[in-house]
Amino acid sequence: MPNGKKLVQRAEVATRESKFLDFKSDFDLASAESWCGIIKDIIAFSNSGGGIIVFGTDDNGKSSTMDSAPLLAYDTADITNRIARYTNYQFADIEVLEVKRKDKIHAAFLIGAADVPIVFTKPGTY
Repeated sequence: MPNGKKLVQRAEVATRESKFLDFKSDFDLASAESWCGIIKDIIAFSNSGGGIIVFGTDDNGKSSTMDSAPLLAYDTADITNRIARYTNYQFADIEVLEVKRKDKIHAAFLIGAADVPIVFTKPGTY
C-alpha cells in the first residue's frame, strides 16, 4: 500500500476509484444505513492494507453537493466505537482529514492496515 501522504496526493487528483481509493458522493451522519456501509468499506480497506475514502465526490471524480464540515468535525473515537459494535475489535488506525480537490475541501477517512484480519461478529442492520 502507498503511504498515507501518497494516498492523500492521489485522492486530490484522481478521476476514478482504485484499489486504495473510494469516492462517496454523500454520507448522512445520522443514518444507521450510511454507517453500516462505511464501516464495511473501512474494514475492507483495513484488511487489504489500507486506503482512503473521499466524501463529497461522485464515482466519476466530480464533486457532489455534500457539506463536508460535519464529517470533518467528527470524533474518530466514535468511529472506532462504531466499528467495535460490529466487530468486537477496537480498530483505531483511521484519521479524518481534509482533501482539497480542485477548489473544494472534502472530508476523507485515511485508513491504515489492520494487524490481524477484522471480521464482523454482528450483522449490519438498519
